[in-house]
Amino acid sequence: MNFIPPDTKRIAEALGDITQLPRDMQIAVTNKLDESFKPVPKPNRHDWLRNHEEKGQTMKSFERTTS
Repeated sequence: MNFIPPDTKRIAEALGDITQLPRDMQIAVTNKLDESFKPVPKPNRHDWLRNHEEKGQTMKSFERTTS
């Protein structure tokens, strides 16, 4: 198994550049980051991530796939 659940630093990096957001929004998305964005748990033996390597995804990348 190659999957390693992301830590708080990686979760923050996935948010991307938030400096253009209003200050209240910056606080909203970063306050208690580890509580707001739960990391993916370590996969069980039948989970996809246990057997397939997946790269992390930024918020910007996710937004491109959903529009």
